[in-house]
Amino acid sequence: MLVEIYYKPGCPYCEAAEKLLNSLLDNGQRIRIKFYRDCLKGTECYEELKRRSYNHNPTYPQIFVDRRHLGGYTELVDRLKIKRNALKMLGRITTQINSIITKNK
Repeated sequence: MLVEIYYKPGCPYCEAAEKLLNSLLDNGQRIRIKFYRDCLKGTECYEELKRRSYNHNPTYPQIFVDRRHLGGYTELVDRLKIKRNALKMLGRITTQINSIITKNK
């Protein structure tokens, strides 16, 4: 998975997104992160960001996952919560199925 982050220096949400993604790397997730730092108005980087994002006057950070626009920090956190909850539910279902299989042996 490729995660691209358009980053503005001194932006607390950019720093929080970086920490969150680095924590996933520490947990063995297969993620490649590419930062576009110093992506300020008037730069080529900023013009590219405007072309790629839904909002042509973007805020920071702007995050893309496998070249698809995810949004900002809030959307990243929301997506990870959804994934975590789905994995918990899958774990509970697996436990229930194993219990049923064990009882029927």
